[in-house]
Amino acid sequence: MSLFRAIPPDLSQHHAICETFDLLGVDVLGGQKIDDITSDLKLGKTDYEIEYKYYIPLKGNRSKARDAAFKLLYLMLFGEFEDEQKDSMKMFNAVLFVVSHHATFKKKTRAVVRAAYEDRFVVSAKQLARLDEWVNEGAANQEDTVDDVTTENDSSDVYDSDEWD
Repeated sequence: MSLFRAIPPDLSQHHAICETFDLLGVDVLGGQKIDDITSDLKLGKTDYEIEYKYYIPLKGNRSKARDAAFKLLYLMLFGEFEDEQKDSMKMFNAVLFVVSHHATFKKKTRAVVRAAYEDRFVVSAKQLARLDEWVNEGAANQEDTVDDVTTENDSSDVYDSDEWD
């Protein structure tokens, strides 16, 4: 899914790529629903293990989390929902997770995922305010640096570079 990270954060271009996948019969979601995708998004978080009174960081699987962000985008653009209101809230929570995790999801990914959500669903003023909190936080946060561009799991992605910043 490095293609996802190579495209500018223009929703129409992402829509065209997703539409092409759909026309070609590519099973992007692999049967996953919003709950499965949300779980995969969270795999990018660093976890901690306690060993002899010390917390030892265990790196998350950022590659899998970033692939899940593309699946989330695809689901928002082409997915069918059983309960639009209930699934809308689940989608908001997933989008908020992406927008709020600057170390895992780069600026372009966060922007296009948010744009897709705002395009597909009716967004309340309260939800916009929560999403906007993270835009301001991201501007002040220096986690979007070149040092954090690749991870062990996705270091072969040639497009996961500083052009994403």
